[in-house]
Amino acid sequence: LRRARDLAGVNANQRLSPEAATTLYGREPACSISGLENFASCPFKFFVSHGLRAEERKRFELDSRERGSFQHEVLTVFHNELMAEQRKWRDVLPDEARARVRRIGQALLSDYRHGLFGANAGRRFEGEALLASLETLIAVLVGWARNYQFDPALVETGFGLPGGPWPAWRIAVDKEHALLLRGRIDRVDLWRDPATGAALAVVMDYKSSSRTPDRVKLYHGLQLQLLAYLAGVESLPEVRDSLGVSSLAPVGVFYVNLRGEFSSARSRVEALADAERALRLGFQHAGRYDETFLERLDPGGVGEQFKTSSRSHDRMNQPAFRELLNRTVENLRRFGREIFSGRLSPEPFRKGTETACDWCEYAAICRFDPWTQPFRALPAPPKPPAAAGEVKKPKPKRSRKSSPRS
Repeated sequence: LRRARDLAGVNANQRLSPEAATTLYGREPACSISGLENFASCPFKFFVSHGLRAEERKRFELDSRERGSFQHEVLTVFHNELMAEQRKWRDVLPDEARARVRRIGQALLSDYRHGLFGANAGRRFEGEALLASLETLIAVLVGWARNYQFDPALVETGFGLPGGPWPAWRIAVDKEHALLLRGRIDRVDLWRDPATGAALAVVMDYKSSSRTPDRVKLYHGLQLQLLAYLAGVESLPEVRDSLGVSSLAPVGVFYVNLRGEFSSARSRVEALADAERALRLGFQHAGRYDETFLERLDPGGVGEQFKTSSRSHDRMNQPAFRELLNRTVENLRRFGREIFSGRLSPEPFRKGTETACDWCEYAAICRFDPWTQPFRALPAPPKPPAAAGEVKKPKPKRSRKSSPRS
């Protein structure tokens, strides 16, 4: 009975001593941004993965990660070929881009991951489907590039990686501890000022499925990756040196859906009314950006590549965007303090119907019981700061008169 009581539930106050935490992690541990997202999701998940270093058993199977990695590699080779030819994405016609992606993809398919796509007919079909999706995406991207004033400068780059161009981004936690952050960035786009040598930076992240920034998760640090990458690009002097720019100002972060997301229409006539535009809108980027630079992101005001409506959460005034970046860095530092304080108990978050336990790999060893233990609620963030001179419109007063009943 005593052993049964010990296993009945987890102690919510369970934690390591600060000395034990330092021994386990080290004074300046190397840590990925996604690892800190795990900590924000549930401290126990971080403890198992980064403290105990538990890993999933690797299997020779074609999962979502392998599909995404293959498409990343094709886009990387596409970019590197253009750089070797001293060409930009805007210099390529859509049909040429399609043909180039097809050639690169077919050359990679046979040998990718020791023949992962050639194991059977089903996997060969999946490989062809991924290539067809990439052809459509690249045609849309190079079509937008003629209007978009930023140019892809770096792909598959990052900081703190073995053999990478940039060192780890060091975040001081206290006088004795720091985090050495590492991360791989899918794409960095730049706008350069030839007169001053200054540059504006945008970070792009390719995703195999739809991904949208969530203001609650951004505030509480559950979506750190994109903004942390942009903050790291801004903070590391080695980035400016490697790009040959005098200064680097952050402009925005965006998810790029590799497959596209397409909504249904009410009728066939509506669906075919402007099929080409509907196709492009399926690849519209989702993220956050400083509206001060909207004229460089979307000079013609087309509103296809980015969400430019004043009501969109993607579009932020400059103080709000800077506050979002600062909040991201503060979350990184806060998580570091909590890690070195020894926090490790299962404290999964809940947001609406979504919880940290939904897709957790460590559910088999976690003793969190949702029937007897509360989830960690995520309160709504405060309203973003207003821009200088911005006047908020008063809400209209509701009439006390009730509408007549029918």
